Amino acid sequence: MTKVIEVSNLTKIFDKTVKAIDHIDFEAEEGEVFGFLAPNGAGKTIALNKKAIIKDEAEKSLLHEIGRLKDMLEEKKKSSS
Repeated sequence: MTKVIEVSNLTKIFDKTVKAIDHIDFEAEEGEVFGFLAPNGAGKTIALNKKAIIKDEAEKSLLHEIGRLKDMLEEKKKSSS
């Protein structure tokens, strides 16, 4: 399958001392149901607001804001129908 989301070594530090996210990795493949579960305050929103690598059909890697991911996937779904 083709990876549509790939996050590697994602880290977020506040005030140079507080690690909100500490080197997480995850990926989702085309057609896969993806869940992102963690306790409140664990950094889920921060992680989803960081950047992700999204691979297009030509296997070129593009950087996009994760907040735009939903729109991109909907457009791709429309164009393949």
